[in-house]
Amino acid sequence: MGLSEKYRPKQLSDLWQGLDHLAIRVVAGELQNNKLSGPTLFTAPYGGGKTTIARITAMRTTCLQPGNHPFEPCLSCKACRSILGVIASRPYFADPYGYSEIDCAKVSFDEVCRWVLSEAASPRMWSEDSAFNLNVVILDEFGRLTIPQQKKFLKLLEVSRCLCILCCADEDDLDPAIRQRCSIRPLGLPSAELCVKHVCDMAVAEGGTANQDAARWLSQRCGNNPREIIKVLGDALTLGAGNLDLTSAESALKLRSG
Repeated sequence: MGLSEKYRPKQLSDLWQGLDHLAIRVVAGELQNNKLSGPTLFTAPYGGGKTTIARITAMRTTCLQPGNHPFEPCLSCKACRSILGVIASRPYFADPYGYSEIDCAKVSFDEVCRWVLSEAASPRMWSEDSAFNLNVVILDEFGRLTIPQQKKFLKLLEVSRCLCILCCADEDDLDPAIRQRCSIRPLGLPSAELCVKHVCDMAVAEGGTANQDAARWLSQRCGNNPREIIKVLGDALTLGAGNLDLTSAESALKLRSG
């Protein structure tokens, strides 16, 4: 297992942006108050965590043990474990607990529409104490659909009986009517200091060490993008015999850039 999957955040508190981030605070409050309503749009640059926060949100809404925490998924019930097992490369996925996911960049528009309609009507298993007894469909890479396709999908979005969570790297790729219809949650990228913290924590978790100056340099060169940082970090730890320093960081970045 690569570092990207091994250290993919599993709860809101694990996200690199931190619980103090405005969008994450809003999502946590909505989940705690059982007030999710209508479609939600998560935006962030590629590698910024939009699919991850969408999955965490869906995991909480389908969690079979929601009373374990005010807003986090329990991570141990069958519904949570099902979502934790989703492989990013799959074009679509569905489980019996109310969760499904489709990659709009890998399937046809007609298939996207059929998927949403079928998943909305599918019978699911629910927790008796959950306030979110509705199916959740994540539409990853929604911005890859053309504007005419998005306009057609809007009609489906307005009548769908499931909670649709859209993920898009750039709001400019969206039809204005879609933006108006959704609750927008811009995630953005984490700060440099938070990146340094996560890099150092991962290095220690892998049984090594991390020089903070090297962690900061590596984060800056990767644009504070979690996905890019983790990819380079894996090579740096290998080249540094488990340790991150400026030499191993520079070598890993050189290797990645060719």
